[in-house]
Amino acid sequence: MNRTIRDYLIGFIIAAVVFLVAVVAKNRIEQSRYQSLSRAIDTVNVGTGANTGTGDPLRTAFIKVNRLIVMMDSLGIDDLTTSDITTLAAVAEIADTTEVAVSLSEYEVNMGNYLLRELQASGADIKALPISATQVATAYKELADGTAYYTLFYLPLSDTITGVKFIQRTQGGYTAADSNYVALYSVSGTTYTKVATSISNGNLWKGTSYSLQTVPFTSAYVATAGLYMVGFTYNQSAQTTAPSIYSWNGVGAISQLITGGHKITGTVAAQANLPASETAGDITGGDQVYGVWLY
Repeated sequence: MNRTIRDYLIGFIIAAVVFLVAVVAKNRIEQSRYQSLSRAIDTVNVGTGANTGTGDPLRTAFIKVNRLIVMMDSLGIDDLTTSDITTLAAVAEIADTTEVAVSLSEYEVNMGNYLLRELQASGADIKALPISATQVATAYKELADGTAYYTLFYLPLSDTITGVKFIQRTQGGYTAADSNYVALYSVSGTTYTKVATSISNGNLWKGTSYSLQTVPFTSAYVATAGLYMVGFTYNQSAQTTAPSIYSWNGVGAISQLITGGHKITGTVAAQANLPASETAGDITGGDQVYGVWLY
């Protein structure tokens, strides 16, 4: 073979190989670029009008379309069945219909009673305040002999309730009789059922005036979110000074908003002990919210 022709053939073969390598490398780079795309979707620029030349060139537009196809393929969209799509639609519908309820729940937990949140942020171990207790207690309630006192609570989240606290306003001077203790009642309809109690303590209402009093239950109670009633009794056989505890005023107007038979606060007379169950109809509504809280 003529050497010149042979040299041309060798050069052509080398050039062809280089070209093929370049084409393969370019395809691999393009493929890798598509597969490593981020999840952000780059939309096609359609311009300001038809044939204005202000939009993406065709190649650029289809590159963007290909990116979306690669993204969808990586998510397995092509493998979805009709059943999968139906299920996803049902889930989306449920999420949409429950969004408001979740938002209200989050609002109640994270906003709710400002006084409660402020006290908790300051280090107080308060789990719940009585309904309508929205400011610092400034009034006080003098306790009467043989009386059971009740105050309604709402617990926004499930929690473990250890007991009750209150602030003694006036130290009682008395000889104890029958029972003096506090109890927690669950609420079902208008029936209250005792679920936790403290021990009966004749000195319960003899704390130093203006002091914080802590009354633990005999066993901590794991409470679900919802309504609860706290009850307590005062019983004496001889008295020199009636005990009093701090309370909140202004409950009368709020109580009128309740139409289900509950009282935000109230009393039952002639009670030597707190009953195992109580009904809303037996409680006489009061005009003060007794200053006790759950911890």
